Amino acid sequence: DAVKDEKNMGNNFKYMKVEEYILDYIQQKSLVEGDKLPTGNELIQLLGVSKISIQRAMRDLVEKKAVYQIRGGGSYVGPLFPKEKAITYVPLILSHGKKVTGGLDILSGVESFFKDKSYYITTHLTQKNPETERAVINQLVNNGAKYIISFPNSSEENWRFYFDHMRNGVSFVFIDHKPQNISVNLVSSDNVEGGYLATEHLIQQGYKRIGLVSMYPENSSTTLTQRYLGYQIALKKYNMELSEDYIMFSCPEQFMNQLSTMLSLTNAPDAIFAANDFAAIECLHYFKQNGIAVPNDMGIIGYDDLEITYLEHPSISSVKQQFFEQGYQAAKMMYDIIQGKHPFTETISLPVQLMPKESSLRQLVEKA
Repeated sequence: DAVKDEKNMGNNFKYMKVEEYILDYIQQKSLVEGDKLPTGNELIQLLGVSKISIQRAMRDLVEKKAVYQIRGGGSYVGPLFPKEKAITYVPLILSHGKKVTGGLDILSGVESFFKDKSYYITTHLTQKNPETERAVINQLVNNGAKYIISFPNSSEENWRFYFDHMRNGVSFVFIDHKPQNISVNLVSSDNVEGGYLATEHLIQQGYKRIGLVSMYPENSSTTLTQRYLGYQIALKKYNMELSEDYIMFSCPEQFMNQLSTMLSLTNAPDAIFAANDFAAIECLHYFKQNGIAVPNDMGIIGYDDLEITYLEHPSISSVKQQFFEQGYQAAKMMYDIIQGKHPFTETISLPVQLMPKESSLRQLVEKA
């Protein structure tokens, strides 16, 4: 019995010796899951042990998940030694990044999707400058970027620039609006519905002559075109006249002068649908300076539902966009592209919500 026990101890030592060798071999050569290990015959020659010792050692290592075996295909490093996660950087281009614009909510949405994945977001602001936008993207591409999420400066500027990069293999997902003339991946809001809801709300509040104003040209953004379409649809539904005199697509430098000209008309608008909240705020300040009572004499509704609309007096009605969800869905779309699961271009249109406030609730004021 003593001789038998001594023999078993020797066999135990041999298979343990095999285990120790394989674990050291993995660590010294920095092997990771999936890397091939020496064959059984190679281990027998290297260590001078029997085939039985090799088999017992391998069974034990498989149970520990240090090794896995493929029948007829050999032994490989197991999940106990995972591959290091490769870090992928995904640039996010924002035409503006101030808190009041919704840019931070978009960034939060992108980061929220990627937080549990091996991706890091780099943020780049272009300050609404098309030249800066080109310079930033060129530098990113030159540094190896192949996947870029972009909230572009405008639809009409840089569209050919984006098209050329797409032809050269760079994948883009656009947020809010897209470059004109090309088919792209886009996450935006239902701007036609938003324009319709804003206009219908003013009509239902009893306003008769509703103007549409923007601080930027119509062709500068696909979103403006869509909101304008929603405005037209609402007027048509309620049998109200569409007057070109009540339509104003301007620029920041000329906005106040052109607004003044519109309001000097004999039958001037009695309500304004501003294509974004900043334009709505400018309108409100103009009305206050010129003794026009809001909402009794003039109604206002904006678009975006930014925090600053709640701080004005009266607070400004608006159409709410889901900025966080735009970022989240854009990140998800880009992730699918990177994983090869998104072969076609796609547009996601997120629902919007009417947010009535003091600036357009004329009926409530009159009843009070």
